[in-house]
Amino acid sequence: MTELSSSLADRFEWLLRVACERASRHELAVAVALAAHVNSRTGTAWPSARTIAELPGLDLRHAWGALRRLHEAGLVHIADPGGPARSATYTLAGNEGTGGRGAPAGVERASAGVEALHGDATQRRTWVQQNTELP
Repeated sequence: MTELSSSLADRFEWLLRVACERASRHELAVAVALAAHVNSRTGTAWPSARTIAELPGLDLRHAWGALRRLHEAGLVHIADPGGPARSATYTLAGNEGTGGRGAPAGVERASAGVEALHGDATQRRTWVQQNTELP
């Protein structure tokens, strides 16, 4: 998978992938802001830097640093760097940063949970029973 589609489940899986990469709180906040702005038809997002920073309550400097680290980690692609009068265009990267091994186990388990939640009530109940521990 090189680019994730823009369904809600795919965005959630991408956010889990970011979390599994031991992202800082600023990186997670920026990731949530980007995922919230992905266009469902094009799979791209083009929020302004100010919007990326303001949504999670970060200052612009922290948002830029987190965005740079997400890009360097291969989690965000900057499809168009933008310019003085227009925002950059971003795409959420797939699992190419995992060295071809696929998503980390936690992401795969959570993804299975998302898929199970779309099934019927029996499938949901079975998945919850198998994947949760009660005290």
